[in-house]
Amino acid sequence: MRILSVAIIALAPALLIACGGEGRESLPPDTPTIPAEAFDGSGRPRTGAAPEPNSAIPRAAHLPPGHFEGEGYFLDESRLAITSADVWPMFRGSTYLTGMSAAQLPETLEEVWSFEAGDAIDSSAAIVGDGVYFTAFDGFVYALDFNTGEVRWKFDTENPMSASPAVRFGRVYVGDEYGFFHALDAATGEEVWRFETGAEILSSANVLNENEVLFGSYDNFLYSLNPATGALNWKFETEGPVHCTPGVVEGHKAFVTGCDGVLRTIDITRRGVEIQGFEFGGNVGASPAYYDGHIYFGDFNNTVLAYDVPGNDITWEYDPEPKDFPFNSSAGVTHDRIILGGRDKLIHCIERETGKPIWAFQTLARVESSPVIIGDRVFIGSSDGTLYELSLETGEERWRFTAGGPIVASPAVARGRLIVGTQDGILYCLGSKGARPGAAAEPTPPLGENP
Repeated sequence: MRILSVAIIALAPALLIACGGEGRESLPPDTPTIPAEAFDGSGRPRTGAAPEPNSAIPRAAHLPPGHFEGEGYFLDESRLAITSADVWPMFRGSTYLTGMSAAQLPETLEEVWSFEAGDAIDSSAAIVGDGVYFTAFDGFVYALDFNTGEVRWKFDTENPMSASPAVRFGRVYVGDEYGFFHALDAATGEEVWRFETGAEILSSANVLNENEVLFGSYDNFLYSLNPATGALNWKFETEGPVHCTPGVVEGHKAFVTGCDGVLRTIDITRRGVEIQGFEFGGNVGASPAYYDGHIYFGDFNNTVLAYDVPGNDITWEYDPEPKDFPFNSSAGVTHDRIILGGRDKLIHCIERETGKPIWAFQTLARVESSPVIIGDRVFIGSSDGTLYELSLETGEERWRFTAGGPIVASPAVARGRLIVGTQDGILYCLGSKGARPGAAAEPTPPLGENP
């Protein structure tokens, strides 16, 4: 056990986010592809260049705050930040990106099965029904059987992949590092459509409802596409690459942090109009987590910030000494605590209302992984090749799993099991051997069908 005060001499160098994309080869014409160049600077189709957005599915009226249309994956509105126990459909679990789950895990986890991909796994898994979905740097999107780890299908994008998939409406949504955003049939792996952006996509998707799937690209744009057709609803241009997964709250507000040092609030119902922006001055690779009117995130200036959404101002800054160790881990948020990893090799626990340090736990390498929080249990990986379980209350180490390869991916939890990948290409399923997993959530119906 290594519980330390926050003032610890750091040793790892800072690493800046690289901005910009690579060239790409032309694609065979067998899959619908909508190029970004088909749209003007406002994000609307050029005349004759692309179908009108949402032409296949009528736009549903946006529902009251806290309600997610057709969504059976999250708990009631008062606890919307907590993902249901039987599913993990996207990066960080829910559209609030808090990393909290209502799942129950065995007191001690053991390896149930493992799977070897063809290259590094930076992607967090999505768990929906009896499927486990993830990507690897070998360019494949994988679908495994949740119970056995056997391959159901794999789809070759022919491009490296680091983004985490989102699964909803019977489809898998994910981008690749050549700038293509893919929609795949979750049952078969068949590609339904793809959309071309101007640069790599490291942002994971947030599927809000039948009309909106949001993601960012290193071409500086936040995109909203129609999940059924891939047609562009709108796109919003920032002043730097959009690395984060956009958070969505109240059914219509999207939050984006990026390489331009600005936290932006975008109104989805007004086709991507910026409601407000706050310039905090640091590059951000982490995704913004929302809880109780505040956004929480770390930046590359060695700072964790709490942003008051109604007041459009910073409530507090957590700035551990010494400098020059960025936060690339996305925050886990509870009613009273913030948990995230840093490149100072520490896992930090911060008081949510004040920003004061509570505890810090030292690992042996930088911590890029983002935590999952289940009650008083915190699960988070480190580049030292270890998955740690810590006490949320004290920071005391309760259990560890030595994977060997660095863990940059964030854990996913559902149905009594935890799934996490490593940079040596192994996906681990941890739980209780011999125990039957919990019941699967009923998947959201395919697009165009009523529940």
